[in-house]
Amino acid sequence: MQLDRVWSDRATSISSDSRRQQAREFNNYLVRHADKANDGTDDTPLSPAGVERAKTLAGMLADKGIVVIVTSDAKRTKQTAAPLAEKLGKQAAATVIPTVDGVATKMRATDGNVLVVHHSNTVPQIIAKLGGPEMPTICDSVYDRFFTLELAGKKAAFKEAQYGKVTPKKGC
Repeated sequence: MQLDRVWSDRATSISSDSRRQQAREFNNYLVRHADKANDGTDDTPLSPAGVERAKTLAGMLADKGIVVIVTSDAKRTKQTAAPLAEKLGKQAAATVIPTVDGVATKMRATDGNVLVVHHSNTVPQIIAKLGGPEMPTICDSVYDRFFTLELAGKKAAFKEAQYGKVTPKKGC
């Protein structure tokens, strides 16, 4: 009888561990690249305000357990992610993934928290692809939106916030 009780307790424990693994919960942070310079080039770098915003982002996420940082191949996305990547060192792998489907696949496959730095049109698409709300393209003058997508199994909880200096919505 006592052996049955031990077996029953152990089965419950294994079952609980299995459920926890299936319902892995991770925070995925998504931002549009920081403020870009208006230099007329195709691969525009960050402006001084963008560099400051990138530093703010690094300060916000340095202790959030980021294990992967995903950017597009654009210079401004890499520059936005660079201060956090430098702070985390080898703790977080930096990966360039230019497509929405590729980013979504990487986020689903990663065991841990992820930062995605992408573009005004792709960030909303990535959020929707992972079960978040359908959103319009982020206005071209807006750089201060910070999105969190908490993934637990196939469920997603979405939060939107502002970070860094507020950017006005010009022409939106």
